[in-house]
Amino acid sequence: MKTILVLTDYSANAAHAAAQAVKLAAKLGANLLIAHSYVLVPVSDYATVVPVMSNENLLLEEDNLDRLKALTQVLRSQADRLPESAHKPQIKYVQLPVEPGSMVKALCSEHNIELIVAGESKSSGSEHFFFGSNIRKILDHAGSPVLLIPEKTDLNKLGKVVFASDFGKDDFDSLNMLNRLAKAFRAEVVIGHVLTADADEKADRLTEEAFKKKLASRHDLSVTYHHLGGTEVAARLQSFCKTTHAGMLAIGHRQYHFLGRLVHKSTAKAVIGKQHLPLLIFPSTAKTS
Repeated sequence: MKTILVLTDYSANAAHAAAQAVKLAAKLGANLLIAHSYVLVPVSDYATVVPVMSNENLLLEEDNLDRLKALTQVLRSQADRLPESAHKPQIKYVQLPVEPGSMVKALCSEHNIELIVAGESKSSGSEHFFFGSNIRKILDHAGSPVLLIPEKTDLNKLGKVVFASDFGKDDFDSLNMLNRLAKAFRAEVVIGHVLTADADEKADRLTEEAFKKKLASRHDLSVTYHHLGGTEVAARLQSFCKTTHAGMLAIGHRQYHFLGRLVHKSTAKAVIGKQHLPLLIFPSTAKTS
């Protein structure tokens, strides 16, 4: 059985994302692995030769473990309250004394991770949460799609999932998971075709025709399609999500890095800052079957 990896820093937002992950696991028939990473406090140069676990590090490890156990118990209680007919996920936990990106890489290689879930962090300072350095490091090592959940999100009210696509070869594979997710929550997948200003319009039309032809042959996929014109990509996406009453925005790694560059521009930063939807990102190495 596949597993949803849930990252936590013990914040209220992380706890909320973990609670939403229980709903996801129940709908997708998956189990949960709750994970926390932490960095050991250096004790001395001597420790680089002979590793020493200082009292401070021992206390840190014990405190983290106690909080991880407490969170896991809360989530197990939530799973027990699921409807009788619902899948009851097994919930386990793990903590590793490494950076978040390294932990994600290790756990993705050891477990059958279908999805990675993280809550909104308040420690990103001036960085926008979706494009902060920690999230980028996680995506660099993620072998599965990453779902970033802002506070107050309720996945049971998903409604529609907007998939911002430039019709790249990986995007069609991503639709398989999106379709499965949408069916589980009785939601609808809406493709928003994003064309950047520097794109080759003739080549894009050929790619679009091929994509739509392949899409028409897949009777198992229930999606609708819209072309997003204009020049302001971030503004177009924000407006499209609003008019379609979207409950989630999904993007590929190309769109993610493109929007990440836009965040440094004041207009795009303001638009993206208003976006309170969960963001599902498909890294280039993501498994979407």
